[in-house]
Amino acid sequence: MRIYSFRHLAIVLGGVVSSSCVIEGGGCSGPFCFSVATDLCDNGELCGDQNNGNDVCPDADDIQAAAIAYLNTLRATATNCGVVSLPQALPLQWSVAEFVAADRHALDMAGNNFVAQNGSDGLGVSDRLGQTGNIVAASIGQAVAGGFASTKSLLSAWSDQPTECALMMRAEFTKVGLACRYDNDSDFGQYWTLVLSGS
Repeated sequence: MRIYSFRHLAIVLGGVVSSSCVIEGGGCSGPFCFSVATDLCDNGELCGDQNNGNDVCPDADDIQAAAIAYLNTLRATATNCGVVSLPQALPLQWSVAEFVAADRHALDMAGNNFVAQNGSDGLGVSDRLGQTGNIVAASIGQAVAGGFASTKSLLSAWSDQPTECALMMRAEFTKVGLACRYDNDSDFGQYWTLVLSGS
């Protein structure tokens, strides 16, 4: 059984990271483990000790196609995110800048074996978007995860989590990028970063 760990969202408003928006929970629910990689699940395995070395990331073009299809289907109707019902939202457009920012962070997490909102250099999502040379949007969202072998399994798991579901449904977001990087010597193998932005 694969056990996954993922952390929750950080929202950037007006270019300033609001650290109070970073939510980290702990514990296990079914096949998923949340928060730190030292949580023990009911089978006694360490949540961070799951990489079997056989799974790699999907191709970037496949990630793009699957992400756009999944997210825009999700946003096409009103959606319950936990106990909150959110109205439908306009479709998202794939953005090279958001993808580049997501890819840089996923690469950092994979190479340095961690799952967190900020990079090993302390940079956050607004910093990485700024490095792409594009104007940083007024509203930016990010979600990170480790251990998912497919885009659909990742987005499906996030849509079942109230915080990530609400992030993906936010009406002000218009652009999206999603990236996966793999490291065979890491705890989770695949490391994912989702970046969304809008006015």
